[in-house]
Amino acid sequence: MRKILFFCLLFTAFLNRLSGAEDGADYKFIPPLVLCDYNDESTINNLGGISGGDAQLPGTAYAAIVSDNGFRRGEYGSALRIDYDVPLPGDYSFYWIKMGKELYGKPGVTAAFDAGLYNYLSFWIKGDPDIKNVKIEVHQDTDNNGIFVFGKDASAVVYTDPYMNGAVDKGWKKVVMPLADFTAIKDWSRIIEIVFVFENKNGTPKGALYLDDMILGYRPPLVLISKGVKEIAAPVESSFKVNGVNSKQCLTFKGSNTLAINTESVYDNPYIESFRF
Repeated sequence: MRKILFFCLLFTAFLNRLSGAEDGADYKFIPPLVLCDYNDESTINNLGGISGGDAQLPGTAYAAIVSDNGFRRGEYGSALRIDYDVPLPGDYSFYWIKMGKELYGKPGVTAAFDAGLYNYLSFWIKGDPDIKNVKIEVHQDTDNNGIFVFGKDASAVVYTDPYMNGAVDKGWKKVVMPLADFTAIKDWSRIIEIVFVFENKNGTPKGALYLDDMILGYRPPLVLISKGVKEIAAPVESSFKVNGVNSKQCLTFKGSNTLAINTESVYDNPYIESFRF
């Protein structure tokens, strides 16, 4: 167990690690960035970036927000559903997510994002029907003009299969991808978009893909490369303290406060990224 301290009032408490471990002497805590959680029922992400699907034949991809039980992940909030159709063998379609806002007065030109603090991309995913592999691309704006152009700007590709247990199926699965595996990206300070690509080569030319809680984060390297899957235990509710005093309910806060709770360690369960009050 690790005790997590929070300074000032926070609604989202990110996991920290306060005591040493054999493989974590150089550990640095960097709060994860929740890029997309869709809980505001918008396809605009938390960086202000827009997103959209390929509407041109021969392949198409259209997105919608879903909030019904059985489609979203968890008991509340929303998720993203992408309906894709790629009828011809060898063709593809895609859904792009911009990493920055569109620049004022410059339609189609967006700000790049500096991802240099982070070392992994993660998200929750499911599909109907099962999808053996989903292609993920990260695009770098190499010429700093706010527009991605194939063959001119840098593009790196990985597939979901090596990072998950089995195919993308009807149950939610978490995917954690080290950014170092996107080997063609040389400057992580100029990331302009993340793209999900649907290819007609895996036996599922048509279907629906669901996404939720896309995160950029940092983990110690030995934790990051872990391939294990563990059930995430809830924080120990009885250990919740406000200013050092055990509390069973939220209080009225004034000024600076210290909140603490006992949780699993990220070293014991690499799938933990945050918990919420």
